[in-house]
Amino acid sequence: VQAGQLELLGTGTFSLTEGNDVDVLAADIDGALTYHDTDALQVGTVNSTRGVTSNGNAVTLQTGGLLTVGDGAGQDIVAGMGTVVLQAAGVTEEADSTVQSSEQRLVGTESISRRAPYHHKKLAADIVGALTYHDPHALQGGTANSTSGVTSNGTAATPHTGGRPTGGARTG
Repeated sequence: VQAGQLELLGTGTFSLTEGNDVDVLAADIDGALTYHDTDALQVGTVNSTRGVTSNGNAVTLQTGGLLTVGDGAGQDIVAGMGTVVLQAAGVTEEADSTVQSSEQRLVGTESISRRAPYHHKKLAADIVGALTYHDPHALQGGTANSTSGVTSNGTAATPHTGGRPTGGARTG
């Protein structure tokens, strides 16, 4: 798919993994979503659909460039009890955007800054670059998909939580 904007609506599994080049993605689906983009991608608003909602199913977004969640108008990624996997050359989030899931896996080649309040029970990350992560609740380091713990490969990993984090952060 090559387009300025892509809106996904409906029920079932959505798997778009080959040669996509979209600038803005929005989805309101009842099913798992796997989306790969060749360069930068923004989770935003398309028509009246804001952010990405999967109704409790897994969401995987992989980009060849920067992944931006929101544009300041409150676009969220909502997977409920599903796992969210964000794999990108850097992830940034705009004001009023959140990611809500039971588990989150971050994989990247640049710094990842997660400053909005998140609602996860478990976080796993393997990145090359600094990680800044904020969650108002207690957070458990663990395994999400095939990533265990939090590794930032020699740079700072700074989780800020409202409760006592369990598990460990490694910077090596």
